[in-house]
Amino acid sequence: MKITRSTIIAGTLIGCFTLATGFMDVYAAQPNGNIGNSSTMSPTTANSVSTTANPPTPATEVPNIIPSNGVIINNDQALLMPPELSNPPISETQAVSIAQSYDNAPGRSVTSVKLTDFTLPGSIPGPGTTVPFRTIKNVPAWVVTFTSPTPVNVSQAPSGFPIYVTHDNLVINAKDGSFLAGFFTK
Repeated sequence: MKITRSTIIAGTLIGCFTLATGFMDVYAAQPNGNIGNSSTMSPTTANSVSTTANPPTPATEVPNIIPSNGVIINNDQALLMPPELSNPPISETQAVSIAQSYDNAPGRSVTSVKLTDFTLPGSIPGPGTTVPFRTIKNVPAWVVTFTSPTPVNVSQAPSGFPIYVTHDNLVINAKDGSFLAGFFTK
């Protein structure tokens, strides 16, 4: 599976984070090497991926501390649960280095690195779905957050409204260092 490097062109991320419909789109590596977005993934809800009695806490950004019931980012964009793996094969330093190879935009800095059990709700097939993409559910992962000093317009709509974000979150598999997904938060 090959993921191309992201680059900044006129304030818009191109590559693994090409954003066509808004900041809530999520892009993930697919088995065929393509990048799939949330519009091609099956719809789910936070409750369909949660196995706990308490539903995940809603959040609009990756929190400093992940509560025991987890957090759901931007209404199903990403589910972060406390990690079960405490000493993964890929270290925090390695995860940051890997993430920097995807997001090398000038002026951005790493402001947070969280070990989590990561679920991409849109990758969980609905009943009877035969869409050929991999399910990303409860994968030990590092969420590396890059922050821009000023909001970046990630909208690619020709005459649409701008969509400004400050945080670019890359999810790196904590077992093998592979890119799992990326998502923007305000």
